[in-house]
Amino acid sequence: MFVRQGWEVIPTREYNKRVVLDLIRTRYPISRTQIAEITHLNKATISSIVSEFISKGVVAEIGNATSAVGRRPILLGFVPDSAYVIGLVVYVDYIHVALTNLEGQIVWELKRELNNTSTDEVLTSVVGCIHEALSQDAGSSLGVVAIGVGVPALVDFESGTIVHSPNLQLSSINLKQYLEMEFSIPVFVDNSANVAAFGEKLFGVAKRFRHFVYVSVSTGIGVGIFMNGQLQRGAAGFAGELGHMVVEPRGLKCSCGGTGCWEMYGSLKALYRQVADHVQDVMPEYHPDVLHAVVQAAQAEDTWALEGLYYIAYYLGIGISNIVNIFNPEAIIIGNKITPLARWIRPMVETALQTRCSAKLVDQLNLIVSDNGENTVVIGAASLGIDGFMEQITR
Repeated sequence: MFVRQGWEVIPTREYNKRVVLDLIRTRYPISRTQIAEITHLNKATISSIVSEFISKGVVAEIGNATSAVGRRPILLGFVPDSAYVIGLVVYVDYIHVALTNLEGQIVWELKRELNNTSTDEVLTSVVGCIHEALSQDAGSSLGVVAIGVGVPALVDFESGTIVHSPNLQLSSINLKQYLEMEFSIPVFVDNSANVAAFGEKLFGVAKRFRHFVYVSVSTGIGVGIFMNGQLQRGAAGFAGELGHMVVEPRGLKCSCGGTGCWEMYGSLKALYRQVADHVQDVMPEYHPDVLHAVVQAAQAEDTWALEGLYYIAYYLGIGISNIVNIFNPEAIIIGNKITPLARWIRPMVETALQTRCSAKLVDQLNLIVSDNGENTVVIGAASLGIDGFMEQITR
């Protein structure tokens, strides 16, 4: 017997195990009787599934319900610290790695600077960071069960191959295979905007939405799209490359080979271009730290900083309006490095939405700036591993 879930056809028992585990994860403490009432599965099936999860260490009996009449049902709890997962994100200038439990809670993290973006430098640093993270696991019964990696690149998720990486020399590298051979741990690799959207869906502000778009703004712009509760990857797995939609048809040349791309006008690199004359003494070429210099100057109400912020906010508003018109989401979530600029960016994005989108699309729209900032991405990378592990133990 099989069950269809979206495009996926799943054996019935595997589907039932996923449903039961998801209920325990999201609603614990919960009893077997409550699970039966919600799922309409028979008690024997639930008992068998729960026993299997208890034996694997991810579920535990945690006492009895206190308010029940008669025989008090045994309550079940999820055991998030039974295993750890490594989340790792490669940025242009550094690597962010974190060790999390199965609820995406960071128990240890490290940021390591990248001296250059050559293939050898990046891969050596990635391997070193993972070794360091592995050495921090001292308390989990199952150890580190998965590694999730986010990269600002076109990624073939199924194979774990980095197809094209405009800002890093990692194109045509099967990173999943490379790391699994090194560590003998399951590895999941995806575009960094996708992993951030995934993290928000599992553990962040997007838990309550089925239709949302995550806009990651840093050196470039990436987009993760959730529709009907599912991450949209597209026919070849590359959906969400909206940083390269055209906002200025005769505009600046982009690293993708096109002209007038959104990320050339709404990213931190675009911000640097606008304020370069005022920061070149300390920052002769682009670096993401331009953000901090502009924030300080904007807080002092320096005109050059405010004009730079209004420039990228104007274009962010155009791009986000396009996204709303195309996808009609419940929420737009803006995240990654740009979050410290929210107080200057948000008003102009709101104005663009009001003037460029139908009221029917905007009236119920939630415009959210993620509180997690950069941590959203590394938690999202860990979430890839968590999801992969959960899928493995429900087979």
